[in-house]
Amino acid sequence: MAIGFNAQKPSHDFVGQVDGWLKEAKCTAENCDHAEVIVDLSDVTRVSSHDLNELIRLQLHIKNGGQRLVLSNVQETVFQVFTLTRLDRLIELRHDGHFEPPKPHKQR
Repeated sequence: MAIGFNAQKPSHDFVGQVDGWLKEAKCTAENCDHAEVIVDLSDVTRVSSHDLNELIRLQLHIKNGGQRLVLSNVQETVFQVFTLTRLDRLIELRHDGHFEPPKPHKQR
């Protein structure tokens, strides 16, 4: 069983402030007993380094609670950031097929 919600990226950014979609994801995970917490990122077009740091913390929090974090409808620019930072190996990413995701990196 899964629970999900649509993340809304605000039109303004405040350095050091956690975006509402991350707070909502954490709150959702804490208040449900579903196996998956699905976050719809269709409205999120960019993520900051602070967002990435908080997302890693959220992933660990959710995993420690016996759940799995899934990011769905990830936009191409955000998908590229996750791929470059290799967070795509830590967090499951789903996109709606409107772009071709990069091929996985080979281990050396």
